[in-house]
Amino acid sequence: MSASAPTSSSNAFSPFPTPSSAAIKAEEAFPLHAGTAEESSATLNLSRKPVSPATEEEVGELVPLQTLQDASPAAAAGDSPGDGSSAAAAAAAAAAGGGEEGGGGPSPTSALTDSMTLPGDDGLLRKLQSRHMQMIAIGGNIGTGLFMGSGNALYSGGPAAVLLGYIYIACMLYFVTVALAEMATAFPVSGSFVTFASRFIEPAWGFALGWSYFSQWLIALPIQLTVVTMLIAKWDNGRVSPGVWIALFLVAIAAMNLLGIEKYGHAEMVLSMTKIIAIILFIIIAFAIDMGAGPDNHFRGGKTWSDPGAFKNGFKGVCEVLIAGAFSFAGTEIIGLTAAESENPRKEVPKATKQVFWTITFCNVVSVFFIGLIVPSTDVRLGGGSSSSGVSSSPFVLALETGKLKGLPHLFNAVILLSVFSVGISSVYAASRTLVALAEFGQAPRVCGRIDARGRPLVAIAISLASGCLGFLQYASDAEDIFRWLLALSGLATIFTWLTIGVGHLRFRRAWERQGHKLEELPFRARTGTAGSMLAIGMNVLILVFHFYTAAWPIGQDAIDGEQRAKSFFQAYLAAPFVLLFYATGKLLFRESTLVKLEDIDLQTGRRHIPLEDLETDRHKREAASSRWKKLWRVSP
Repeated sequence: MSASAPTSSSNAFSPFPTPSSAAIKAEEAFPLHAGTAEESSATLNLSRKPVSPATEEEVGELVPLQTLQDASPAAAAGDSPGDGSSAAAAAAAAAAGGGEEGGGGPSPTSALTDSMTLPGDDGLLRKLQSRHMQMIAIGGNIGTGLFMGSGNALYSGGPAAVLLGYIYIACMLYFVTVALAEMATAFPVSGSFVTFASRFIEPAWGFALGWSYFSQWLIALPIQLTVVTMLIAKWDNGRVSPGVWIALFLVAIAAMNLLGIEKYGHAEMVLSMTKIIAIILFIIIAFAIDMGAGPDNHFRGGKTWSDPGAFKNGFKGVCEVLIAGAFSFAGTEIIGLTAAESENPRKEVPKATKQVFWTITFCNVVSVFFIGLIVPSTDVRLGGGSSSSGVSSSPFVLALETGKLKGLPHLFNAVILLSVFSVGISSVYAASRTLVALAEFGQAPRVCGRIDARGRPLVAIAISLASGCLGFLQYASDAEDIFRWLLALSGLATIFTWLTIGVGHLRFRRAWERQGHKLEELPFRARTGTAGSMLAIGMNVLILVFHFYTAAWPIGQDAIDGEQRAKSFFQAYLAAPFVLLFYATGKLLFRESTLVKLEDIDLQTGRRHIPLEDLETDRHKREAASSRWKKLWRVSP
């Protein structure tokens, strides 16, 4: 297991088993002062003294992943690269025996490559490149939220409110993603922001975040499978039982997640590229329709902004748009989870973060802008964007139908089907990696963190896939009500995650300075600094306040009876008491859990120690090679 897993002494109140002795022995084979088994318990044992930074000599003794594999082929054939001590022992022997021919080991700088497996990787293989990381994150983002949920936003707030709301979410998400990139580049560990919450804030907080985030993606899978049956019903008119399609897609999603991380990354790259190309083509076609170049030769311009109007339902409409916008942007943070499986976190994480943010922002903001120019917010076919209104409630399909373009609505339905399938795949990826991180910290049964020789967390994947069986609940008489309550369980998990990333970044920066480090030592620095994280926290709190306001006093409240209003409120805010319940459970399990003191925050375990002169050289090279436009585009300082 990882070096950040708690020991038995620090986790005395946890009912879950502690890391195996073999895993701890494997970590001890690394002479790097990146956190021994005792030191790594700092996340839960808050009385630990701060760990001193590693020296360059210690850094130079890191053993690359290839050395581990070559030194112990037998260990590679076991259940998990991190479950046996033979590979670690061989690696230690290789490190002690020197490096290249001619005597002497490699220099500290030459030995320090970004493709090393550090303690804390927990057997996850580092095979993802920047393009894979980007497409996995995009795969979990562009799907039901944009293609279906944006209809709810348009129906509730009008075109201007949709545009402003999505821009608001994008600005907030910029602050969140660069803060996450800074931490994930320095600490490319399993679980990313879930791990950071336990380490930088409080173990109970990390427990609450981990389980709420896991629940979010656990519930997302059956929701995607249900949408799949709705999309297919557009063509087969119910001739094939929905259960057949659910079973087929669930098997396909399982197969994709069992491919191994490298092949999985390639598959997601193809699926996500298809979605991006489809959205770009839609934007071009929508522009042509708006300008009157469609078959109906009808020039629209911005008429929908005056009739029926730019805003709808006043301030409440704007508040509703923010909630729908957050749903559309959910999944962007998956880029942090991929850092633990990145070939070169130092370079790939910042690059992938930049590309993911701008790609998702472009796809969301520009597409909803053109939809607002074509589809009036009073179109009853939007049905408030609810799934009960059928597949035609997708505003993308409605825009193409409004333009009288034959065949294209069906083609885009196929794109939506592919997108929903992609989100289903990413939901299993996100849920399984989160569960692995929880197991590392003793916050979930240890068996959930078991990883095979191909880097697949099989138990975590199996548990995540099992939630897909909830898709068969649509056969129940009150299926729609059941799914509304399931969705309510994870409704605010995304906001809580983004809020926690901002808080974690503030705590990380303060601890970094308190323990005598300089910002120049970070391999990547968020351009917006702590000010951006504070803005992100404030913006997320505002979303929660607005959500409470519209839940307590919904649109059209005069036409809703008291019982229905109460039900709608609890469905809107059900996730909040569940987060509090998770937090209280964490407090009970880890009774010593308090806010981690800045001087006690572990800044060594899993950290990439890179010589300061190397970082400065890289920054100077980037500055010299960057044009003025590239400097505006780049998210690093």
